[in-house]
Amino acid sequence: MRHALTTIGVLLLNPVSAFADCASAERLLDHHMLDAPVCIPADPKRIAFTMEEIIAAYAMGGESVVDNWYFQSFRGNFPGMTKTVDVPPVDVSYYPQSDIETLTLAAPDLIVSFTEIDNNAKAAELAPVVALTWEDETTWRDLHHFIALLLDKEDEGQTMLDALDGRIARLNADLGDMPRSFAIVRTMDDGDTLQTFTALNFGALILQDAGLQIGPDILSPEASAELRNAWWYPMSTEKLQTLDVDHLFVLTGWEPEIEAAFLESALWQALPAVAEGRVIRPQGDGEQFIRENIVYAHRVVDFAYEHVLGTTAEVAGNPNPFADWLAE
Repeated sequence: MRHALTTIGVLLLNPVSAFADCASAERLLDHHMLDAPVCIPADPKRIAFTMEEIIAAYAMGGESVVDNWYFQSFRGNFPGMTKTVDVPPVDVSYYPQSDIETLTLAAPDLIVSFTEIDNNAKAAELAPVVALTWEDETTWRDLHHFIALLLDKEDEGQTMLDALDGRIARLNADLGDMPRSFAIVRTMDDGDTLQTFTALNFGALILQDAGLQIGPDILSPEASAELRNAWWYPMSTEKLQTLDVDHLFVLTGWEPEIEAAFLESALWQALPAVAEGRVIRPQGDGEQFIRENIVYAHRVVDFAYEHVLGTTAEVAGNPNPFADWLAE
C-alpha cells in the first residue's frame, strides 16, 4: 500500500503510558506498530475507516460508518459485495480533501486514518483518532494484523492469512514448468511513457510469492528510487525491449484515449510479448495490483489462474474465499 501521503507504525493522538489504566468503558490498544499504547472505546460501535484500511476491515466482517473513495473503487471490482454488505450512508470521498462536517454526520466513536492528514486534528474533536504511519519496512500483512487487533479478531485474521498462503503455495505447484518471468505496467498521462512497477509492487509481491519472477531487465527498487520511488518508475518507449517477459500484465491506464493510442502503436505491437499474445489485461481498474489487502491478494492469485494457466481457480480446485463478492 503506497498512497500519496508518506510512509506500519501507528501514531495515535493522545498516546498513554504502557502502565496507564484506561477508563472502564475503554481498552488499552498496544501493538508493535504503535509508538505508544492508547486508550480506545472497549467496544466501538461506530468506527469511521477513512482511507484504504476500510477494505481490510470489511474483509474481516467489520463495518464503517463512512464510505470513501477507496471503498468505492473496491466495490467496482467486487460488485457482488453489496448483496451482503450495507454501503455506509455517509461518504467522505477522498478524506484528506473532504469537508470535516461530512464526517460529523456519521457520529463516529472511533476514527481510523493515516498520519500527515490535516483533517485528523479536526476529526479528533469528534472521536479518538488512530493515525497509521506506513514505513518502508512495513507490509500489507502488518496492516491486516493491526486491523484484526483493533476489531478483536486476531484469530480470524491469522486464519485468513494462512488460507491465502495455502492458495499461493497451491498456485506455485500448479504453475509447474510454466515460464515464469513477468512485468506489470500501465500507460500514464502522456503517450511516451509507461508506469512500470518494481518487485515491491503489491501484485508483484503476490506473484513472486507464487514463484513467478520479475523480468530481469525491470529496474530494481533501488534503481527505481533514483528515478522516482522504489515501487514504480516511468519507462520511455525507447526502453520497451525491457518488457520481453513471459507474462506481461497491463493494467488499466490513467487516460483511456492515451491508452488506446499507445496499445495500437507500431512500437507496442512489435513487442514480442504483444505479437505472441502474452499480454494479460486484468479486469477492473488495476487497483487489485496496487491497494494492499487480503481480498486483492486473492484476486491476483485468480488472475494468474485465469491468464497464465488459462483456467479458473475454482476449476483448479483452489477457489477464492471472496468469490461471492465478484458476482454481478
